[in-house]
Amino acid sequence: MTDVGAYLSEPTEIEKEMVKRIRTFWNNDNFVNCSRYLVKTDDERREVIGAIKDGIIKTTEDLALYIFQISEDRKKENNHG
Repeated sequence: MTDVGAYLSEPTEIEKEMVKRIRTFWNNDNFVNCSRYLVKTDDERREVIGAIKDGIIKTTEDLALYIFQISEDRKKENNHG
């Protein structure tokens, strides 16, 4: 299995904040690295942080689905924009 973390660049400050919040749900390096890989921009990272702060994301499952949806929405925008 390939370590996704090997493909990631040094995290931005906002990305570090997102990672800190993700780890409160599941302190698992693979989950965190996959989340970092799927959430590409600081705007997307702010969206994840905001959803956690606002209580939209309450469980690890919520977090995984939210992050996956951000990635899917970006793909749709790139294919149709």
